[in-house]
Amino acid sequence: MINTINLKNFKLHKDTTIDFGKINVFIGPNNSGKSSVIHAMELLAKISTFGANPPPVSQNPFYIDVAEFGDIVSKGEYFLEIGIEGEVPLSAILSPSESETAKKFIASENIKITIKYCLEKDKVFIKDYKLKLKFLGVDVEEIPEEIPINVDESDYITSYEIHFLPLPPGGTKEIITEEIIIEDKTRIMISSFEGILVEGKIKKENKRVLVTVVKGDTTDILFSILKKIIEDSPQKLIDSFHFVYPIRGFEWQAYDIEQTRKSSNLNLDNISLEGRAKSIPNAFHYDANLKNEIYEAMKDVIDVKFFTEPLSREKVKLLSEISKKRNIPFLFEGLGSHQMLFMFLPIALAKQGDTICIEEPENHLHPKAQYELAKLFVNIVKKEEKQLVITTHSEHIIYGFLNSVANGKLKKNELRIYYFKEPVETIPDVKEARVEKLNINEFGQVEGGLPGFFETKRKELSEFLNPPDKNK
Repeated sequence: MINTINLKNFKLHKDTTIDFGKINVFIGPNNSGKSSVIHAMELLAKISTFGANPPPVSQNPFYIDVAEFGDIVSKGEYFLEIGIEGEVPLSAILSPSESETAKKFIASENIKITIKYCLEKDKVFIKDYKLKLKFLGVDVEEIPEEIPINVDESDYITSYEIHFLPLPPGGTKEIITEEIIIEDKTRIMISSFEGILVEGKIKKENKRVLVTVVKGDTTDILFSILKKIIEDSPQKLIDSFHFVYPIRGFEWQAYDIEQTRKSSNLNLDNISLEGRAKSIPNAFHYDANLKNEIYEAMKDVIDVKFFTEPLSREKVKLLSEISKKRNIPFLFEGLGSHQMLFMFLPIALAKQGDTICIEEPENHLHPKAQYELAKLFVNIVKKEEKQLVITTHSEHIIYGFLNSVANGKLKKNELRIYYFKEPVETIPDVKEARVEKLNINEFGQVEGGLPGFFETKRKELSEFLNPPDKNK
């Protein structure tokens, strides 16, 4: 789950910071920088896999084509930065056996990560990286809330921070000296701590900060787990981002069956429309329960029953049920029905705490369906503890969210609405994004009204009531 993103010199964003809640809605005119925030997250997914020189999309279609560096860096700048802060469950990083061992000395269920990626032409590097977790074993009343571990200076990594929880006194004294090497330049050292061994854990004594260890030779295990957490946390955070692209729909009645459910060719994050469309019937082909789950989720918006049927060993067909005796290819359903599968299957497959970015969810949907869709999103976020980032031009979706706040189904701090204003020209031929967080009260009201919508409605109504004189 992402908490904050900061963009510097990325497209229109000279220096933009977005703080996220459970549901995050970006509104505003076209070409104001809304999608660029999601594109930055997509770019992180690509560079975390390939670095500064990724293969072309024709060779690996699972990531957005970010074009040339010069196309995404602000005009006149030579670098851009994408900083993110978020949380990852410890269970997503460690194996079940490692998680059980970690519980003996780590109190955190989630790892808090702050990391900043800096891009220059043909170069990507980490400019800052901080990681926070809670250790068992230190008296919290006598030390600051955050204690940094000593880290040798390296090119771009600054510090790691640790939180502590108290333990009961008693036991025998123990001295521990250890260090962990991360890559070549970064060393984290926890050294010469004198403390009290309490049921296999070290407690602080004489106002020295101690890190938990357990009985036996588990010191090595502690540091191997710490090493894995530090090395893998950023990638796991980025892996929790999923993207529902604005172009959605089926082009064929049937698609090739992949040989296994986990085939590398099945990926709903695929930038290719055909690749994403192929993944949907294959997902239902390999997991029939998904079909029922998706139908139950979408039926209040669009009530269309669907199922898959193998045509041969090579092809699977997606069908919709008109009646118990009649079926038609799902391809011939309206595009609104297509939208629902392309949106709700990625949501269903996402894990708890994952972030799903959806561009223009209102596409091809009737206003009533758009309003119901917003309420459905609220139910999913509350029940499944997933995070949504949405760009939209639909007031019906926005009012669906605001009314959910008004009726108590969504807390006001769980909904964030950002208004992207018309970019301003700061210097000749250079425009800059302007982003404003809208204030929402407990009644679902937006302070100052919802910008960008009422002005257009007033203009439309004025022109309707005052038509031009055709005789002039």
